[in-house]
Amino acid sequence: MLSSILPGVRQSRAELASGALWLCTIWVASGGCFIGAVESTSSESIRLLVSRIDGLTGLAVVAVLSYLIGTMWNAAIELIRVGIWSAYIRRNPEPKMVPKSEMYLYYLGDFWRPYSYRSHSSLIRMLRDSDGVDHDNETFNQLVTAVLYEALYVGPAILRSDLGAVQEIYSEYIRAKSEGEMRDAIAIPLFVSSLVVVWNVEFSIFVSMLATGLAAVVSVGLFLMARRSTRNANSQVLYWVSNRHVTTAALRDAVDSDAGHD
Repeated sequence: MLSSILPGVRQSRAELASGALWLCTIWVASGGCFIGAVESTSSESIRLLVSRIDGLTGLAVVAVLSYLIGTMWNAAIELIRVGIWSAYIRRNPEPKMVPKSEMYLYYLGDFWRPYSYRSHSSLIRMLRDSDGVDHDNETFNQLVTAVLYEALYVGPAILRSDLGAVQEIYSEYIRAKSEGEMRDAIAIPLFVSSLVVVWNVEFSIFVSMLATGLAAVVSVGLFLMARRSTRNANSQVLYWVSNRHVTTAALRDAVDSDAGHD
């Protein structure tokens, strides 16, 4: 039974963790207003229902609420992530060399880079060396953009169909991707919940400032580790496409159409 439950818990851990943090934040910030509202309500059925929420039932209610809140939070993060990646791909279909005088801008922008420079360059070399690919600049950039979109957003489906036998490689991709999603999910709510707890408890100013600074350092560290894990996962997909271990629909269509013209 545990073997069938644990994989599902592992896949939803980001939603549960972030939702639990937001739920804790709301509870502490509200100062228990929910309990007071229930006690003052005129509905006997509501008071009876809440009075029976204890033990395993209460834990189940908290888990469900945490999962719902976490799902909405992670969906918002995913929209932001996709928007940033889409803008990056459109502006950088090919890797660009950065002058040494502007390297600080490179490292600043590297936080949001969805894949490594080497994996991007490897993909470009593979496409330029492909016989059936149109090397017209505009057409080539459109193909690169389409391949990058599919590699990042349709990656798992591509891997399941083309790398079905290579479970170890696919497991490494899923591990890196899930680690990035987990750290992304809890970085902000961990900082906010820490602020709410610290400033709602009667600590000295020094202790409050110290705890706030520590929470900020931990959250920034989680954010940076999330960028690295996600970039590693995406880079693996690009390397697999470059080495022709996997392919994308755009790449297949480009090669097949040009082969048909020949």
